[in-house]
Amino acid sequence: MIVLAGCSSGGGADDAASTTTEAPASTTTTDDGVVEMSIPDATESASPAAEGAASGTVIMLKLHVGDVDDATTFYETVFGATTAYELGDGIRVLTMADGPGFILIEDAPGEADEWNGSFLIQVPDLAAAVALAEENGATSEQAFEGSPGGQEARSVDLLDPWGNQIEILQLD
Repeated sequence: MIVLAGCSSGGGADDAASTTTEAPASTTTTDDGVVEMSIPDATESASPAAEGAASGTVIMLKLHVGDVDDATTFYETVFGATTAYELGDGIRVLTMADGPGFILIEDAPGEADEWNGSFLIQVPDLAAAVALAEENGATSEQAFEGSPGGQEARSVDLLDPWGNQIEILQLD
């Protein structure tokens, strides 16, 4: 599974991001079930950027959710994410085998829908991924079918149960 990102936590000057084809982080699970995560120095493997432009590697996507436990279950069940660790009450880090992970942040009362993220994820079976997402509380919005750049593609835009937009893509 490949994850491409387009997510912002508020549009600050430090929110610049780019994508690369390398997996940005590695995880291992110990015999007692503890997930260990290493994050490489993204500046060492970054692609060359235009002069004066920031460059780097997307390593995590921040998603605001109504309930961090429910969101963890959703992203583990639908996309195979793995819980790495908790950063405190209501903040959880999930990793993905082939791409950026997620930082799930539980919204305070009254904050719902103030911070919605979005991302695109490529899967081998679009219908199965969409069905699984819907079974776990996602809502489909629209579908796309075409051949951008000559590559046959199909995708479905949906919202997770907390309003974050997910585009699920299958290349044919």
